[in-house]
Amino acid sequence: MAKRDAKGYPPAPLYTHDANKAPDGAVLTPHQFPGCEHSGSSGMFAAKVALIDLGFDQVVLCGIPMAPMKHFTGLDHWLTAHDRVSPLPNRYLKRWRDVPAEFTGRIRSMSGATRDLFGAP
Repeated sequence: MAKRDAKGYPPAPLYTHDANKAPDGAVLTPHQFPGCEHSGSSGMFAAKVALIDLGFDQVVLCGIPMAPMKHFTGLDHWLTAHDRVSPLPNRYLKRWRDVPAEFTGRIRSMSGATRDLFGAP
């Protein structure tokens, strides 16, 4: 943020879906796309914010493959079954498939299952 300030740029907005953890000045917004009951990871939230809240025409997902590989944080819980259903990447990928058609044509992905779903840039 210091570099941004030094260049005279306005403060970057901070978006959150959790009112209980929202820092001062954060924009509170729904976690999921309109018409979706659930979200499919923080990457899906970022895509939703970019397309809806910030009004971008397109979004390119990077580092959001939704594949059964170790999570970027290194935590093993990402690959273990939750609620005896399936690992998180599999559950979240199902939710990515529920993104309304008006948005899917505006999403591309660099890798993994989201690339298979939305196509490459």
